[in-house]
Amino acid sequence: MDFEIWLKVAIVCLLGAISPGPSLAIIIRNATLGGQQSGILTAVGHGIGVSIYACCVVVGLGLVLNSYPDLFTIISWVGVVFLMWIGVSLVRSSFNSPKAELRVDRYQGLKGFAEGFTIAILNPKIMAFFLAIFSQFIGIQQAWSEKCILVLTAGVIDAGWYGFVVLFFVRGTAVSWLREHWNITNRMIGLFLICVAAFLSYSAI
Repeated sequence: MDFEIWLKVAIVCLLGAISPGPSLAIIIRNATLGGQQSGILTAVGHGIGVSIYACCVVVGLGLVLNSYPDLFTIISWVGVVFLMWIGVSLVRSSFNSPKAELRVDRYQGLKGFAEGFTIAILNPKIMAFFLAIFSQFIGIQQAWSEKCILVLTAGVIDAGWYGFVVLFFVRGTAVSWLREHWNITNRMIGLFLICVAAFLSYSAI
């Protein structure tokens, strides 16, 4: 594979990963409550979800979604509902007792992985990114080995970026502050996700 093409893909994927959004909010939340392990598992799950979208573009499923816009719309609305559900749940939980919310064991294990994977798969922004931008780097004449490299690049960069955020974030004093004021933080993250869902639904309409 031409190094220049790979570098462009890597830069585009990195820019897509570092852009603030619901994924970052969920990973910060899990890293705060579940610790480094939960945050890393969330990042890995998110990276696998991103890899699946990259794989879909590689095998040509992106063309199917472009050919059947109704299917694209359905998936987008499912993502909007999912984001709205998470946001409302966080806002509601912000009125609960802080001690009940800060049961760290609730956010460890596979829960973080599942949330990271789900937020990636059901995020309309990520789906649109790969269909509109990532697909531009996939050529019909490319060998499957090159396509696999592009898929791995997208997933590894995504998981690597969020893993870096977790490792940097959980070491700072911000975690202690967020845990002490978790009701407020929960409310802020929930409202942010609700606003993102509302914006995406407005754009879809």
